[in-house]
Amino acid sequence: MQVSAIPQPLEVAQNLIITPILVRAHHPQISPMSAICYILVGMPGCGKSTLAAQIVASHPAYKIVSTDRIRAELYGDASIQGSWQEIETQVLHQIHQHVTAGYPIIYDATNCQRTWRLDLLAKLAKYKNIDWVALCVQTPLEQCQLRNQKRQRPVPESVITNMAQCLELYPPTTEEGFAAVYAIAPTSSNSFQLPKKEPPENI
Repeated sequence: MQVSAIPQPLEVAQNLIITPILVRAHHPQISPMSAICYILVGMPGCGKSTLAAQIVASHPAYKIVSTDRIRAELYGDASIQGSWQEIETQVLHQIHQHVTAGYPIIYDATNCQRTWRLDLLAKLAKYKNIDWVALCVQTPLEQCQLRNQKRQRPVPESVITNMAQCLELYPPTTEEGFAAVYAIAPTSSNSFQLPKKEPPENI
């Protein structure tokens, strides 16, 4: 699969939100018969959960699989890191339940390290007729740190800084196995926008 640069966000209408139609308009190689599922990428505090909620508000068929929610269910608190093996088991179980029932999913986790993304995509390769699209949330590091400081149990700043460095060195690419990769920047109203491109008339 050819490597492509991450599209940069442009000024667009305030009500434009990411949709499968827009993704297919940007990437006509994606089969109209396949489902589009999103894998979010970004530091703690960048707004991944906000983006996921906006997508679901626009397209209610999407199901969110969130590592924070899973931690809260397993350990009673989303800030408790817990056992990744236990968490991953639940992540893969929930993804399997949703996609086999015919629902597209949004995987809400940091996914900042390339090795994490490669391992995840390798485990998801068994699902046919699904295109996995990465949405890399590009909120400035300083803003993520400010939001983190307001949390009841903030993530150590060294963790956020390390994730920022990982994304700078190894951002997600189609070479990893994604059908498409988008850089998404928050607006002043904390909503998210895609690069502007009109969909073809036949979509």
